[in-house]
Amino acid sequence: MTCSFFGCRKYTFELFYFVRKAAKDLIETKGVDTFYICQQGALDRTAVAVVDHLRLYTHPHISLKYTLPNGQGEQELQEFTRIAELEYDKEMPPARAIAKRYLGMFQRMDYVIASCQNEDAIAPLAELSKKYNAEIRFVNDKD
Repeated sequence: MTCSFFGCRKYTFELFYFVRKAAKDLIETKGVDTFYICQQGALDRTAVAVVDHLRLYTHPHISLKYTLPNGQGEQELQEFTRIAELEYDKEMPPARAIAKRYLGMFQRMDYVIASCQNEDAIAPLAELSKKYNAEIRFVNDKD
């Protein structure tokens, strides 16, 4: 089973804790053994720290891959471009490149751990996760 991370929320110790809790649950209850990051958003730094921590202390069998495939489909690409613009507040890498990675994430991942900095991105992201059958777990830096 595979999982990736979505979002631009800045690293905090609290965010590390909640992302670790979600990742650990997916490993132990859903059999996730491979995590992917797309090396784009601020959440990726948290993801690397979380997976390294889990691998070192409790789950040495899991792996972290530093790439996501590009997704296919023009109409779908427009949906993810809109979400990328919300999440990055238009201060992002070329919109098409990040949207292709997001689309690839949802087309190929079993699970996504998301921590959005823009609350307006949550509802459309939840709808897209249903469309692509990728279970999404939203976390933030508050209990």
